Amino acid sequence: MPLHDTVIIGIQPRGIALSDRIVQEMAAEAPSSSIPYGKLDITFYRDDLRSHIHLPNNIDIPFSVDGKKEVLVDDVLYTGRTIRAALDALMDFGRPAKV
Repeated sequence: MPLHDTVIIGIQPRGIALSDRIVQEMAAEAPSSSIPYGKLDITFYRDDLRSHIHLPNNIDIPFSVDGKKEVLVDDVLYTGRTIRAALDALMDFGRPAKV
């Protein structure tokens, strides 16, 4: 099975809308195979300063990430700062095999 040990993690706030759609479409295509899905808030892992107060979202990763292949989903990929913050945050939850 190609998706064995694969998890999907949406990066809050705007990556959640996209990851929700991806998970929904995958469930429609293959209803018998459910892929673990989590939501990650990287607010406190960012290295840039914010000019306004940002209220953190909830982190919802109800599974172990140890040894898993993780697919990170966000709405924009530009400088890589968000992905870097997400990688730092994920290390608090375990050690994935691949991201």
